[in-house]
Amino acid sequence: MQELLVEIIQETRSIGINHIDARYVKDYYEIFNAKNGNPERLSESYRSGVGFRVFFNNYMGFASTNNLEKSSLKKTVKMALKIAKLTEGKTKKKKIFQEEKEVHDKYITPTKIDPFSVDIEEKIIPLLECTKLLAEKDAQIRNATASMMNRKYSTLYISSEGSIIDQILIQCGGSITGMLMAGPGGMFVRTAENYRAQGLEFIEEFDLIEQAETIGNDLVVLREKAITVPNGNYNLILEPSHLGLVIHESIGHPTELDRILGREADFAGTSFIEKDYLENSFRYGSELVNIIHDPTLTPALGTYGYDDEATKAHRINIVDHGILSAFQSGRSTASEIGIELISGNARAHGHDRVPIDRMANLYFDPDPKLALSNFDELVMESKKGIYAMYSKTHSIAPNRSNFQFTTQMGYLIENGELTKPLKSIVYGSRTLDFWKNCVATTKDVIIYGTPNCGKGNPGQTIWTSHGGPYSLFKNVRIGV
Repeated sequence: MQELLVEIIQETRSIGINHIDARYVKDYYEIFNAKNGNPERLSESYRSGVGFRVFFNNYMGFASTNNLEKSSLKKTVKMALKIAKLTEGKTKKKKIFQEEKEVHDKYITPTKIDPFSVDIEEKIIPLLECTKLLAEKDAQIRNATASMMNRKYSTLYISSEGSIIDQILIQCGGSITGMLMAGPGGMFVRTAENYRAQGLEFIEEFDLIEQAETIGNDLVVLREKAITVPNGNYNLILEPSHLGLVIHESIGHPTELDRILGREADFAGTSFIEKDYLENSFRYGSELVNIIHDPTLTPALGTYGYDDEATKAHRINIVDHGILSAFQSGRSTASEIGIELISGNARAHGHDRVPIDRMANLYFDPDPKLALSNFDELVMESKKGIYAMYSKTHSIAPNRSNFQFTTQMGYLIENGELTKPLKSIVYGSRTLDFWKNCVATTKDVIIYGTPNCGKGNPGQTIWTSHGGPYSLFKNVRIGV
């Protein structure tokens, strides 16, 4: 396939286009589900094809095919070129494509156990065992479910710049959920999930049996001891997995440059951030807030060697001690506003989607000089407040300027100690007020992966990772 795509690109380049690239994608994944100790679903999916982007007079056309015959591939390139020429007559917006040096490289996710080398019967055993254990923890736990996802995502990128990049991304992870029915109005749900750029060895590390024990105990505590916190303003501590969701929604999406430029307005919304904020030392949060984008952070789920425009993965500060310092961008969006340092965020899911600006590994990296030593110190620092744990639901404004989140449970903090367990905690804030009120963190960073961030029109789903330290925010509104 490589020789064929090089030949087609060279032929097309000769007719005077600005740029052409091809992505040959093979996406193979499997999902296993179990419920109450029994298998529920075993599914496999495989799809492959080639997508071509053609830039003619700096107007872009895209077309794709799953027919890998030479005649079909040439026909697809002609369609992409035709679309580029039609676009030239319909819009004034050119796609200025920042040049990259020629790259020849390979990247493969480091793994110990290839998930696809293990028999299905062996892979589903941990799901059967953990759901059986959880269902037997209490008679009122009616549903105990678990899932496992394994993926092998291969991309061959070839461009008219001469670049040839071959990547194989391996992903593995799972989730477990318990539902306790305690009579009218007494349903409690606890979920734990995580995904990594690793092989099947991660399932052992995730330890579904231990997760089942913890979830079962939490559900009993929620039924027997948990109270509803009164509405009001509180100091709020977030644990790393839920902090990751807040980062994703209130910093991740609004700093994606295509949203800032208005390209996502018809589907996923816009951003309250303006493109000139980088020039004006815009304050996003307190001096404690450092948000890092780093696709090299192995084994976090969003790890890769290159994005889908051949930009090499690298670490970059998005927020530096509270100041907005970079956008998440690809080559075309960065060039549109004259940014020289591209973050390397252009990614597509599948051969039949155009690369757009997407988060990868985006997380809170505390300054060790400013952070507290441990969680107990953070609780003492809060004095009186709430510790909120594990994501449940969220709602956020289309431009990401304000939000509301709900967690699965939590604890009341009184006199610097955790006391009464709490049922679902609902809190909300303006985005900038919230991050400016970050007043303390611990030192250690914990990262969680999620495989299902949706964006784009037509839609595409991508894998990301988020997290950070345990973090304290002051004066947060609790309640609807």
